[in-house]
Amino acid sequence: MIMPYNTAQLKHKLSLEVSRTFLRYVDIISSQKDLPILDAPCGYGRHAFLLANMGCKVTCVDIDEKALDCVESNRKEYGFRKNQIVTKRLDLQKYTLTFPENSFGAIVNIHYYQHNLLAKFIELLTPNGYLYFETPDNRGKNYLDLPIKGIIRNEIEKLCDFILYSEKLAGPSNLSRVTVKLLAKKRN
Repeated sequence: MIMPYNTAQLKHKLSLEVSRTFLRYVDIISSQKDLPILDAPCGYGRHAFLLANMGCKVTCVDIDEKALDCVESNRKEYGFRKNQIVTKRLDLQKYTLTFPENSFGAIVNIHYYQHNLLAKFIELLTPNGYLYFETPDNRGKNYLDLPIKGIIRNEIEKLCDFILYSEKLAGPSNLSRVTVKLLAKKRN
């Protein structure tokens, strides 16, 4: 298949929309080309299209039907095969990730935080698979929904090694809430 853009062009085209931290690590994440990559929630697919353009097969899940319709429409417009970008409507708040264990070579979870999903994500990763995760940024009073300092590190480090782990305080310091960015590799 001829890619609609070369990778450098697509990185540039999406650079205003795609997480800058994700762009720094996309080559590591996309190294998992032999297995599908889960983008949950995928939104309008900005990260999924970059990964697909790099030769990955991406499973996009979201609850928003309009967003999934947009992903499907863009998949067709950009010339990606149906099996290269697969969409599935799921409610992540109900933890309905019904995929078998060890299904994905990488999982991308950007700007959506449900603590109970982290263990499920690790379960879905193959050994040596990558988890890329970013909480939402600190805006307004959303710090109330952000994790407590250290809680994500403590859970992930039990089964994974960190390539990147960054916490920044969010909201009043006495609440110990943080934003988190991480890339971790699941151990064998």
